[in-house]
Amino acid sequence: MQLFIMRHGQAEYGADLDSNRQLTELGENEATRSAQWILKQCSEFDLVLVSPYIRAQQTWAKLAQAGVVAKQVETINDLMPDSTPSQAASAICAYGADAKSVLVVSHLPLVSYLVEEFTIHAGPLFSTAGVAQIDDIDLSTSIHRGELVKFIAPAHMAEVAV
Repeated sequence: MQLFIMRHGQAEYGADLDSNRQLTELGENEATRSAQWILKQCSEFDLVLVSPYIRAQQTWAKLAQAGVVAKQVETINDLMPDSTPSQAASAICAYGADAKSVLVVSHLPLVSYLVEEFTIHAGPLFSTAGVAQIDDIDLSTSIHRGELVKFIAPAHMAEVAV
């Protein structure tokens, strides 16, 4: 399986609830820039998994608007900011059992922990709308480790060496 783990774009501060924070204009632009990069890596995802928080949902909407295609999209509670990394990873594996390509849109700190769950690398610090690409995850084994091949920060649209 090929897995892309993405942090949502920049969100506003001061919402009544954290789950209600919306993307700023900058956050929308970041998501669009990340979408352009994602499209060069994967033209169609078998599955997209998104946190129920508004800013993550809006990030996915911006990706879709920019042309990122998914055969199936699911909103799952296991991708909220304070979710347990091992439980979130298990949910990704369960939902993605038959998928060849999966995109996850979630939050800090979970996105960093998910990179640790699926690779041998320490979790990178994701900028807003940052994306990690992990290839060759073998779901037939109990370890579920792949190779972190790319990591981008859309503010600079630079790939970070891994």
